[in-house]
Amino acid sequence: MSGRIEHPARAETWRAYVGHKVSIRWTVRNDPQYPFSEGVGVVQSAEPDSSGVQTLTILNRRNETVSVPIGDVLAAKAF
Repeated sequence: MSGRIEHPARAETWRAYVGHKVSIRWTVRNDPQYPFSEGVGVVQSAEPDSSGVQTLTILNRRNETVSVPIGDVLAAKAF
């Protein structure tokens, strides 16, 4: 499973990529100077957070977890 990920803003899309290395670009809210961010890591989960928002969690090479609302993901690629 490599290449561009179709429909990156859907939780069901991400469940198939758990354990895979990905690159993602997402919208950053409330920061007009930096409207986008990106990250590379291994998909850990795609599930609702404590407030019920569907969230994608990746683990980067520095062993840090990054959680992003799935609806904010604009583009993604699997390696």
